Amino acid sequence: MNKLFTVFFIFFAITSFSQNTELFKPDSVKRIIQGTQINSFIKIDGLLNDPEWELAKPVSDFIQIEPNQGEKANHKTVLSVLYNNKYLYFGVFAQDSLGKKAIRATDFKRDFDFKQHDLITIAIDGFNDNRNSMAIVVNPYGVQRDLLAFDDIYYNLEWDGLWDVRCTRTDSGWIAEFAIPWKTLRYPQTENQIQNWGFNIYRNRRMTNEISAFSPFPRSVSILRMAYAGKLTNLKPPPPSPNIRIQPYLLKSLNNSNNNENNIESLNGNNFKIGGEIKWVINPNSVLDLTFNTDFAQADVDEQVNNLTRFSVFFPEKR
Repeated sequence: MNKLFTVFFIFFAITSFSQNTELFKPDSVKRIIQGTQINSFIKIDGLLNDPEWELAKPVSDFIQIEPNQGEKANHKTVLSVLYNNKYLYFGVFAQDSLGKKAIRATDFKRDFDFKQHDLITIAIDGFNDNRNSMAIVVNPYGVQRDLLAFDDIYYNLEWDGLWDVRCTRTDSGWIAEFAIPWKTLRYPQTENQIQNWGFNIYRNRRMTNEISAFSPFPRSVSILRMAYAGKLTNLKPPPPSPNIRIQPYLLKSLNNSNNNENNIESLNGNNFKIGGEIKWVINPNSVLDLTFNTDFAQADVDEQVNNLTRFSVFFPEKR
């Protein structure tokens, strides 16, 4: 009986402790990082050596999400924010005592598997509704991933925003330098010239599976739960304006048939097809997507492959 009571007590204590460490309410006092306005443009090269970065007000006291929630991060991450009338800039230095030897990245395809890479993720809530966000992600080799999130439940993984990033790898860590056009971001038009947005950023160090964030959130949710986000302050974005993106395409088809009798190939057809897509951001809340002469390409079923390696298998596109 005593042994049964002891086992029950230990189980109850472990369960209670794990719940207390994983679930907590958002802090009423938000962590703040301040953006600095500049009048020049930054060269996006992943070096952070432009003199304008010296004007920024960096933050570096990231907090662990995994494995020891609430503790100070073992590997320092330094974040700086600048902006001008065209771009919002982020400079991130992910320091590491092992330098380039600690980097983990399994492939270079866009929208990579975020669980398999060292990465930096930035989440922005331009409407301050604590529900919706835009996330941009980069690994140490500059490979991009982005998505839109709604209530941290629904995700639009097909969204590809227009933003630029360059990364460099050094013996003391890796650097990511971002430039995000204001037109890519969604935010309201307000009478107040200065805006403060919901904001968070986290770093994943795959070698030790350490996840650290600017504003802590429970490990049972993701960085896209914007109720736990901090604040990006002192922003002066230009008024939202209509944004139109046109993506045309030209498709050429060539049909051949094999004449078995004469053992020669005869040309049956040579066709051209023109089409395209138009995305029109009418206002921050409305987006119109138009398509003309859409290419509904058909692909054969991919061959079955038993992949026993740690690398992804890429199948050639068949049209």
